[in-house]
Amino acid sequence: MSVGDSLLDHFSENEIKNVNKTKYKWNNKFYQLTFDNSNFEIYDAIKIQLKTNDNKYIINSISGAAIMNISTCLDKKNGIFQNILEMFDNPKTFDHGKRKHPSYKNTYTYDKYVMISNDMISVSCYEFGIPDFVDHLLISVDTSEFNDFLNLDR
Repeated sequence: MSVGDSLLDHFSENEIKNVNKTKYKWNNKFYQLTFDNSNFEIYDAIKIQLKTNDNKYIINSISGAAIMNISTCLDKKNGIFQNILEMFDNPKTFDHGKRKHPSYKNTYTYDKYVMISNDMISVSCYEFGIPDFVDHLLISVDTSEFNDFLNLDR
C-alpha cells in the first residue's frame, strides 16, 4: 500500500466506510482513516488521508504510528531519518526541531522532513500534554497536495 494507490485495492468499500474517520477542523478537503490493528508488526495504527468525495479512495498520505514515550521516540527518530536519507541521492531535508502543534494545546512535535520532488517524507515525535492522547512516533509519506493542505490551507 502506498501513496497514489486506491484504498479499494486493499480493502472493500464496506471495510473503508466502517473505519474510524476524522475530519479536519479548518477544512474538509481531506479526511483521515485510522486503522488500529493488534496484528501490525511495527505500528500500532496506520493513518490514511483521503480527499473528501473521492469515490476511488486514492491515498494522498500514509502514516505509521507507534506508541512510545517521548524520550524513546527522540532516540529512534534520528536513526530512522538516517535510513530514509540513504535511500535517495542528495535529498532536500528540513529539521524543525521542537515546535508547538498547531491543532492541539500543550502538544509539541519534533519533526524532520525529506523532500522528494514535491512530495514529503516525515519522521515525527508527538508529545501530548492532554488527556486521552499518547506520545508516539509517526512516519509519513505525503503528496505535495496533502502537504500544502496541512501547511498552507489553514
